Amino acid sequence: MLILNILSILLVAVILIVIISVLININRKLDKKIQLEKSRIEFYQKQIKKIRSSSSPQNSIKQLNDLAREFFKEKLSLKYSKTYIELAEIFKKKRKNNEENFCNSMNEIMYSKTIITMKRINELIDMFAEIVEEYNTFKN
Repeated sequence: MLILNILSILLVAVILIVIISVLININRKLDKKIQLEKSRIEFYQKQIKKIRSSSSPQNSIKQLNDLAREFFKEKLSLKYSKTYIELAEIFKKKRKNNEENFCNSMNEIMYSKTIITMKRINELIDMFAEIVEEYNTFKN
């Protein structure tokens, strides 16, 4: 009887050790994913600051376009970049108004013949910065 009790306790201890080690491994994987996501958000925030410091409207809009396309491709897990019209439709279905408005505005800026002012570019940069911040689940 004593041996049976000892074996039962050992079995429970082994099971607990296995469960704890599995949980530790899961926690490590989650930590790595969190660190990766934090670094991606920081990357986008740094790039937005660089775009803000540019004095050339054409260069700013090109940089913003490249960054926004990369961001949406990553966040939506797309295999290729979609047009802003396609992205706007996706965001409309998801009821993400800020993203939809940004995509419609970028489409207008990229393909219209109007002169792009730094004021308008700064508005677009602000819109994009707000979108990135919405995806930042690690706010303090």
